Amino acid sequence: GTIDADRCGLTVLDEHGDWWIAANLIRDVASLLGVETRPWDVWGAMREPGEAIPDDDLSLYDRLAALSVGGLSGGTPSAADLDALAELVAGDDRLRIPDEVFNATRGRVEPLPRMGG
Repeated sequence: GTIDADRCGLTVLDEHGDWWIAANLIRDVASLLGVETRPWDVWGAMREPGEAIPDDDLSLYDRLAALSVGGLSGGTPSAADLDALAELVAGDDRLRIPDEVFNATRGRVEPLPRMGG
């Protein structure tokens, strides 16, 4: 992108950068798929603060971002985009939404609360 990744995040908490953008993209995709997550829920490809994102993951994040906005900046994903996101998430261990996540605030693994459950 054209925005400095270090300008994105919670700079007052020193939580910013490409790792922060990528983790929140994964959380946003989960939300689009009907799974509500919390900012401190961590799983799969989410990195530690400041940890570099492997080059192999960059194209994955580009694909997630494009599908999550229907291919248009500020757009809305179509039903086909949501189906593609669901398939991508279900088929990739880096993205698959688990029943348990690491709660970064409490420093422990906890069940991921599910809507209606």
